[in-house]
Amino acid sequence: MWQDYLVAVSQIILAVSLLPTVFSKNEKPPLATSLPTSLALFMMAYALFFLKVYISAVLTFFNATLWLLIAYQSYLLNKLIGKK
Repeated sequence: MWQDYLVAVSQIILAVSLLPTVFSKNEKPPLATSLPTSLALFMMAYALFFLKVYISAVLTFFNATLWLLIAYQSYLLNKLIGKK
């Protein structure tokens, strides 16, 4: 299905665009952004899997995991600087 390839390419672009955020030491989006984004992407990956667009499902799951990593980094950064 061509839609699988289109969504897959989009997910790759989004993953690459997240890399500077993942590797930044002190610039992270708030938890109120990263956690819901991760949850929504996990739900999308689940739906894509059952639609049998497996490449898109795997890449969306990867992006959800990146957002979860960013959320964890944000949590640690906030804890380090004393924010709640």
